[in-house]
Amino acid sequence: MNDCIKLVRNKLTLFILFLACTLFLQAQETITNTKKTKNGLVVLQINADFNKNNTINLNGLKDCKVYYMDITNANNLNVKVVPTIIIFDGKEKKRIEANIMMKLDVTSKDIQKIVDNLILEKFN
Repeated sequence: MNDCIKLVRNKLTLFILFLACTLFLQAQETITNTKKTKNGLVVLQINADFNKNNTINLNGLKDCKVYYMDITNANNLNVKVVPTIIIFDGKEKKRIEANIMMKLDVTSKDIQKIVDNLILEKFN
């Protein structure tokens, strides 16, 4: 009987840990059009499936919405290289493009600084 209770308790503990992790993790939502970039501060990362290893994890960004878009849906954004990150605040404010190796030369901290500066500019 004790073994059965321990097994149930262990499974319940694992389930609770899994649930807590999923609540705290914020994944980049995939979008197929630019409608969600029109309101508020938005960071949009555009990449292709063949280059997904060079996608930057932007889940920890604060004070903005983070979205991912496949290059096949970015026709109207004039994207020439992947990955590309575009930061919007109603309209495009900043664009960061990959180098010749198809990698971005920025980190999520660099992106957060850009977001923070855009927020500060509103008060000047």
